[in-house]
Amino acid sequence: MITRGDKVKKWIYYLIKLRDKVFTPFAILYILMAALGVYLIEPKTFESYLTSVYWVLITLATVGFDDYTP
Repeated sequence: MITRGDKVKKWIYYLIKLRDKVFTPFAILYILMAALGVYLIEPKTFESYLTSVYWVLITLATVGFDDYTP
């Protein structure tokens, strides 16, 4: 007999396996959309869309590391 705990364990295992397939595309989409938003809001600051993508990547990579930059 399958218990409720077994169903929960199977659901958690499924979500852990799915995490790798969902996280990467979501992170890429988030970076690209954030770059587009920044580029549209401040066109004088960023020369091109790729410049805003670079800025978003650097900003996300250095958040929480105080004054350290790559």
